Amino acid sequence: MAILIAAAYFTYASLTRTGEIRVGVGVNGCIDTNCVTLPLPEADVTVTFADGHKLSGKTDATGVTNFRTDRSGEVTITATSPLLSEPITTTADISDGGYLSVDMADPAPFKLVRAS
Repeated sequence: MAILIAAAYFTYASLTRTGEIRVGVGVNGCIDTNCVTLPLPEADVTVTFADGHKLSGKTDATGVTNFRTDRSGEVTITATSPLLSEPITTTADISDGGYLSVDMADPAPFKLVRAS
Protein backbone atom coordinates (compact mmCIF):
# COMPACT_ATOMS: atom_id res chain seq x y z
CA MET A 1 0.00 0.00 0.00
CA ALA A 2 2.82 2.42 0.86
CA ILE A 3 4.33 1.84 -2.58
CA LEU A 4 1.04 2.81 -4.26
CA ILE A 5 0.80 5.99 -2.18
CA ALA A 6 4.41 6.91 -3.00
CA ALA A 7 3.84 6.23 -6.70
CA ALA A 8 0.70 8.37 -6.69
CA TYR A 9 2.54 11.22 -4.95
CA PHE A 10 5.47 11.20 -7.39
CA THR A 11 3.10 11.01 -10.37
CA TYR A 12 1.16 14.00 -9.02
CA ALA A 13 4.38 15.91 -8.29
CA SER A 14 5.73 15.29 -11.79
CA LEU A 15 2.49 16.53 -13.36
CA THR A 16 2.32 19.71 -11.27
CA ARG A 17 5.94 20.85 -11.38
CA THR A 18 6.08 24.60 -11.72
CA GLY A 19 8.98 26.28 -13.46
CA GLU A 20 10.19 29.84 -13.16
CA ILE A 21 11.40 32.29 -15.77
CA ARG A 22 13.38 35.34 -14.61
CA VAL A 23 13.97 38.13 -17.14
CA GLY A 24 16.26 41.10 -16.54
CA VAL A 25 16.19 44.09 -18.90
CA GLY A 26 18.73 46.89 -19.04
CA VAL A 27 20.28 49.65 -21.08
CA ASN A 28 23.98 50.28 -21.65
CA GLY A 29 25.35 53.67 -20.69
CA CYS A 30 28.91 54.76 -21.48
CA ILE A 31 31.34 57.48 -20.45
CA ASP A 32 34.09 57.39 -23.07
CA THR A 33 34.93 53.66 -23.29
CA ASN A 34 33.66 52.75 -19.80
CA CYS A 35 30.23 51.17 -20.10
CA VAL A 36 27.77 49.86 -17.56
CA THR A 37 24.40 48.12 -17.87
CA LEU A 38 21.69 49.94 -15.95
CA PRO A 39 18.42 48.22 -14.98
CA LEU A 40 15.35 49.31 -16.91
CA PRO A 41 12.18 49.51 -14.79
CA GLU A 42 8.70 49.38 -16.34
CA ALA A 43 9.82 47.55 -19.49
CA ASP A 44 7.12 45.34 -21.03
CA VAL A 45 8.21 41.69 -21.22
CA THR A 46 6.40 38.95 -23.15
CA VAL A 47 7.29 35.26 -23.02
CA THR A 48 5.78 33.29 -25.92
CA PHE A 49 5.82 29.49 -25.99
CA ALA A 50 6.01 27.52 -29.25
CA ASP A 51 2.29 26.67 -28.97
CA GLY A 52 1.39 30.39 -28.83
CA HIS A 53 0.75 30.57 -25.06
CA LYS A 54 1.91 33.96 -23.73
CA LEU A 55 2.96 35.35 -20.37
CA SER A 56 3.43 39.10 -19.96
CA GLY A 57 4.51 41.52 -17.29
CA LYS A 58 6.55 44.62 -16.46
CA THR A 59 9.99 44.82 -14.92
CA ASP A 60 10.24 46.13 -11.37
CA ALA A 61 12.54 48.88 -10.05
CA THR A 62 15.52 46.51 -10.41
CA GLY A 63 14.74 45.81 -14.08
CA VAL A 64 13.57 42.25 -13.37
CA THR A 65 10.29 40.37 -13.81
CA ASN A 66 9.49 36.78 -12.87
CA PHE A 67 6.99 34.34 -14.34
CA ARG A 68 5.83 30.99 -12.98
CA THR A 69 4.72 28.39 -15.50
CA ASP A 70 3.76 24.74 -15.77
CA ARG A 71 4.89 24.66 -19.42
CA SER A 72 8.20 23.66 -20.92
CA GLY A 73 9.96 23.96 -24.27
CA GLU A 74 11.27 26.76 -26.44
CA VAL A 75 10.24 30.30 -25.57
CA THR A 76 10.71 33.63 -27.31
CA ILE A 77 11.27 36.49 -24.89
CA THR A 78 10.65 40.06 -26.04
CA ALA A 79 11.23 43.28 -24.10
CA THR A 80 9.89 46.66 -25.23
CA SER A 81 10.16 50.15 -23.78
CA PRO A 82 10.25 53.71 -25.12
CA LEU A 83 13.79 53.88 -23.70
CA LEU A 84 15.04 50.98 -25.84
CA SER A 85 16.34 51.71 -29.34
CA GLU A 86 14.28 48.73 -30.58
CA PRO A 87 12.53 45.70 -29.07
CA ILE A 88 14.99 43.13 -27.69
CA THR A 89 14.21 39.49 -28.52
CA THR A 90 15.89 36.22 -27.62
CA THR A 91 14.97 32.54 -27.58
CA ALA A 92 15.69 29.94 -24.91
CA ASP A 93 14.47 26.57 -23.62
CA ILE A 94 12.91 25.83 -20.24
CA SER A 95 12.63 22.29 -18.96
CA ASP A 96 9.62 20.94 -17.07
CA GLY A 97 9.75 22.46 -13.59
CA GLY A 98 13.03 24.17 -14.45
CA TYR A 99 14.47 27.63 -13.83
CA LEU A 100 15.41 29.94 -16.69
CA SER A 101 17.23 33.22 -16.12
CA VAL A 102 17.75 35.62 -19.03
CA ASP A 103 19.39 39.06 -18.94
CA MET A 104 18.91 41.29 -21.97
CA ALA A 105 20.34 44.74 -22.68
CA ASP A 106 19.83 47.23 -25.48
CA PRO A 107 22.82 46.83 -27.82
CA ALA A 108 22.80 50.57 -28.64
CA PRO A 109 24.54 52.38 -25.76
CA PHE A 110 23.70 55.91 -24.77
CA LYS A 111 26.31 58.45 -23.75
CA LEU A 112 26.56 59.44 -20.10
CA VAL A 113 28.12 62.77 -19.16
CA ARG A 114 30.17 63.57 -16.09
CA ALA A 115 28.66 66.03 -13.66
CA SER A 116 30.90 69.02 -13.03
